[in-house]
Formats: sequence, C-alpha cells, structure tokens
Amino acid sequence: MSIKIKIFIIIFCLAGYSESFSQIVNLLDSLKYRMDNSTGKERIELMTVYGGIYIGYIKDTGLSILHSAVQESINNECYDCLVNAYIELANTFSSEGLNDSASYYSGKALMISRQINNDILIGKSYSMLGSINLAKNNYKLSYFYLMKADSILSLNIPSKEYCENTINISRILFRLKEFESAISYILKGINIAEKNNYQSTKADLYNRLAYIYKNRKDNNNTLIYLNEAIKTSRIINHNRGIADAYKYYGDFHTDNTGNLDEARNYYEKSFQLYLDLGFKSYASAMLTKLSHIYMLENNLQKALEYSMQSLRFRKESGRNELIGSSLINIGSTYYQMKNYYSATKYLLEGLEIVNGIEYKSRGYEILYKTYLAKNNYKSALENYQIYVSLTDSIKKNESFNLVSQIELKYELEKQIYEIDKMKYDLQRKKYTYTIIFSAGLLIAIIVTTIAFLAKRKLNKRLERINIENEKIIEERTAELKKEISTRKKAEEDLKEAIKKEKYINELKSRFVSMISHEFRTPLTGIETSTDLLKINLEKEHHSSKNNKYIKRINNELNRLSTLLNDVLLLGRNESSKIKFNPLETDLIPLIKNLIEYLKRNNRNFIPPEEIEVSGVPRKIICDQQMMETIFTNLFMNANKYSRGIAKWNIKVQYTDKYYEIYISDNGIGIPENEIQFLFESFFRGSNTAGIPGTGIGLFTVKQMVDEHKGKISVKNNKGRGVTFNITIPYQ
Repeated sequence: MSIKIKIFIIIFCLAGYSESFSQIVNLLDSLKYRMDNSTGKERIELMTVYGGIYIGYIKDTGLSILHSAVQESINNECYDCLVNAYIELANTFSSEGLNDSASYYSGKALMISRQINNDILIGKSYSMLGSINLAKNNYKLSYFYLMKADSILSLNIPSKEYCENTINISRILFRLKEFESAISYILKGINIAEKNNYQSTKADLYNRLAYIYKNRKDNNNTLIYLNEAIKTSRIINHNRGIADAYKYYGDFHTDNTGNLDEARNYYEKSFQLYLDLGFKSYASAMLTKLSHIYMLENNLQKALEYSMQSLRFRKESGRNELIGSSLINIGSTYYQMKNYYSATKYLLEGLEIVNGIEYKSRGYEILYKTYLAKNNYKSALENYQIYVSLTDSIKKNESFNLVSQIELKYELEKQIYEIDKMKYDLQRKKYTYTIIFSAGLLIAIIVTTIAFLAKRKLNKRLERINIENEKIIEERTAELKKEISTRKKAEEDLKEAIKKEKYINELKSRFVSMISHEFRTPLTGIETSTDLLKINLEKEHHSSKNNKYIKRINNELNRLSTLLNDVLLLGRNESSKIKFNPLETDLIPLIKNLIEYLKRNNRNFIPPEEIEVSGVPRKIICDQQMMETIFTNLFMNANKYSRGIAKWNIKVQYTDKYYEIYISDNGIGIPENEIQFLFESFFRGSNTAGIPGTGIGLFTVKQMVDEHKGKISVKNNKGRGVTFNITIPYQ
C-alpha cells in the first residue's frame, strides 16, 4: 500500500475515533471522492478501505464495493490488493456467522499471497483462518493457523498484524483455560505496541487483558487494565477504545459485582460513544445489554423498549444475524409478558433470518412453549421436535469441541514436554562441555610443555639443516638460471613461429581471395559466351542436342561458381573479415523474399510446400546477410539432396526466450554414424557420390549460427530425409 494512502487512512481513522457521525460521513465522502479520482492500484486500495469501513454502516453497499475491488484487482493483476479485498470479505462474513463463506475467501487470500510470496499477507490470511476456525470451535485447526501466522509475522519487522494475531492466540488459549499462556501472549503484544508506538492497538490489547482477568474474577487486575485502556485511548482520542472499555466495565459489574446500576451507567456511556462514531451494530449490542439489565430487574416493558430500539439499529446496518437475534430477544420478552401472539410473530420472523445454532435452539425453545401456552399442541410438538434436534446438534458440537480441546491440550502438553526435554538436554550438554573444556585445558597445558621442550631441540636441529639447505639453494639457483635462459630462448622461438603462422594465414587468405576473384572473371566470360552461342544456335535452328551440351556447360559453370563462393566465404571467415552486423529484422518476410529470389535465379529450385508459424511473431535482432547465407545453404541442400521432386517445408516457432527454425526434406538422409562430422569443413557424407558439393556450406552455416549465439542440429526423419533445427536466443 502506498505511503500516501496509508497517511490518508491514518488521518481518517484518527478523525473517526474522535468526531461525530455526521463528520465521519463527510470523511467517507472525502474518501469516496479520492477513490473516484484515482486509477490503478491506488484506486483499488482506496476502494478496499472504503468498502471495509462502509460495511459498518450499510452492509450491502460495503459488500458491493468490496466485490468491485476484487474484480478490479483481477483486471489490473494487482494481487496484493486482491488478497486484502478477500480478507475484508472474509472478516465481514465471519462477523455474520457465515463461516463457510469466510473460510472460502480466506483460503483464496492465502493461496494468492503464497503465489506472490508476501509474508505479511500470508500471516494475515493464516490469522483470519485461525479466527474463523475459532468461531467454529475447531480449536486444533484454529491453533495451527494462528501459530503459523505467529511464526511468519515474527520473521518480519513487528507490525500491527502481529499484535492483532496475539489477541487471536490469547482467545483460543483463554477458551482452553490456559489463562497464563493467554496473558503472556497479550503482554508480548503490548510490549511490541509500546516499542512501535501503536497506541490504539495497545489500548485494544489492554481491553483484551482486562476481559481475561474479568472472567478469572481477578477484580483488581481487571480494573487496572481497563483504566490503562481508557488512559491510553484518551491520549490519542481513540474513542472506540474508550467505548470498548466502558462495555467491559458494564460486563464487570453485571457478572462480578452484581451492581446493576453501575453496569447500566457504563453500558449507556458505551452506547453513546458507539452511536457518536456511527457504529450502529456496536451501539445495538449495548442496547441489548441494557435490555438484559432490565430483564434482570423484571422491568419487562423497559426491556422490550431497548430490544425494539436495538432491532431498529440492526436493520439500518443490515446485519442479518444480529437482526435475527434481536427478533428472538423481542419474542422472548413478549413470551414473558404473556403476549403470545406478538411472541409467535417475532420468533418466527427471527428464526427465518438467524443462522447460529444457539440462537435457533433458544428461539424454537421459546416458540414451542408459546404454542403450548396457546394450547396449540400440534405446533408445540413440531417445534419441540426441532428444538430437541437442535439441542442434540449443540450437544454433538459440544462433544466435538471437547474432543478438539483435548486434542489441542494434548498437543500443547507435547510441546511443553519437548521444551522441557530440550532444556534438560541443554543442561546436560552444558555439564558435558564443562568437563570436556576442563580436560581439554589440562591436555593443552601438557601438550604446550612438551611442545616447548621439543621446540628447543628442534631449533638446534634446524640450524644444522639451514646450513645444509644454503648449499643446496646455491646449487639449485645456478640450475634455475640455466633453465630460465633455455625457456626464454624457447619463448622467443614460439613467438617467431606464431608470427610466421600469422603471416602464412594472411598470405593464404589473400591467395584464396585473389584466386577466387581471378577465376570469377574468366568464368563470367565463359558464361556470357555460352549465352551468345546458345542464341546463335537457336537462330540457325540447330538441333536440341547442342542445347544439351550448352546446358551442361551452364551447370558446370554454376557448380564452379558455387565452389568459388564457398571457398571465398571460408577464406574471409577464417581471416575474421566477416563482421557481425545485427539489425532488427522481420524473420518471415526475410525467408519469403529469399525463396522468391532463389526461384527467379535457379530454374531448378523448388519452393517449400508449407511455411508454418507458431507462437507470437516478433521482430528479431540478427545479421541479415548471414541469415540469408544460412537459409540459402539449407534451402538449396533440401533441393539438391532430394532425388526426384523435392518435397520440403519450413516451420518457425516463437517462444518467450528464443526462436526456432525447422527445415525438413524428403532427401537421401545422412548415415547416423556420420552426423557428428557433418558441420566440419570439407566433410561430405558417404552417400553423396555423384551429387556436386564442397563440404564447406554446412561448416559456414555452423559458424554463422554460432555468431548469433545459437545452436544448429540435424536428425534423420522416421520415413525419409532429414530435419535441420536452428535455435537462436533473442538478443
């Protein structure tokens, strides 16, 4: 996430903690304006934050925005944005009790974060999966995911995600009644938040710690940490943290002291703060708690009023699970007021919406009692049977939860045993190392003493040896001087030989070039004279027998001209006069133009049956003259070595890193034991007798492919002929 967006979100959150709901709406509008005027990754990040915040006010609208963020992330291939959007969706569905949907989106977030190898997002995904499985009471799987998140997030710079994961780990340890371990994790999170100045996170951790102490009936520590949470929240105007602390104060007085007036006072304060922040779902929870206080005081009318008000808030926020629980609460209140008609109406409506099995069980219990009170025994029996089946399901879940708790407790005990065993082994090794060190020290002293005495004796011996060595060194020095003189002479002779070889190579190159050019002049004259002779013979109507001889002369001239070209090219290549001149080129047009040229200038040339192209064509970097020489040799060979009518084809394949050219023919093939020598100069196959050629062409082709840093290979086809394969990387 970009620095700009992080700063904007921090400002938004700080303002949201302290301002009224109307001002938060203005801030939401500001965020929407920023989102609408952004593009790419920045827009998606803003959209995810906007949708996540908006869910707290209007769930359906928030979900729609998050789904749009998912689609835009996929379209823009912005995978870190996609993971964050999936995590927001998982968090939303988890809060609704729709754990299957929450698990689906968390699983997708984990899969993608692994693919992009982002440790922070992997940790967040594991933490979300742990939280979801904790809600499903699958303690073993929850603990596995949360510890995976802990190990991954701890490898990075401590972050808010790490602190938040400590809260989730403390929740599962709390349910297992491992209170000390739960407290230690919270304290570790507080320590990290303190060091990194995560004040709002620290306040949330204090509230969580107070909640644990409240449930342990440790009133003193409960009050200490609730006061710390309020004090820390007030420093940064973190009104959400203060509202949470007031809620826990109310729970403390309801459950621990029994002071209902104090409980009511704190619930009302918490309700007002949540309402000012626009968190209607949280405010509705406080109204439900106030309704419960009045129920305890047997003030049913007041309890009903607060339940009704809670229902209105929950309908505005669109949280179906909360709406369903409110409807069941209202139905329960009407039942106690003996208003069975209204009780039936609200209970049926609530049961149609609510998902949680505990809520459904409670709803059907009250519903069958309501029908029973109305003497509607048939409906009472039907709903009683549903209630019993739900009760059985709850018992099964409790049994499953108990097994899950026992399994996890067993795993924890195993871990503790392993740690204790490691400590014992470490202590034992420590003693062993101490003994070894002491023995080693004693041995070292003895060895040092022996070495000192031996050294004195050795020094005297070394003196005698030094005198003897000096004599040997003098003799060896004289021998080395003689050897150096001999090597210098050999080096000078070698330099002279290299100089002569270089001269001979240059002389050979000049000779080859001169001979090639000198032969070309008379050959051109013979070719011109032959053409004139043919014209004159045709004018005088001489027989076609003469044309046969003229044709033979032309064929031999072409053969000799080809030989001279090969020799000249070989000479230039060996003298390094051919320069590699790479340019951007379209390969397919180059091949097609060359084929047209060969058709025009060689009456016997048969073009390929097919030019197949696969992959995505692209421009290549090559030496066009060299590439034409390579293809000319291979195309002419495909014609020359095919007995009868040549049938050959070309295939060009483009890949991500290189391009390949395959040239297949139906010719005479190559003996398998001779393929390894095919690209050597002047080599010709044993089956080419009677077919003109010099053995230079393929040698030249190999050198030019090497200039392009490519590879050339050849293999016999299954039926007949050969296939040449050229592979050249993109420059």
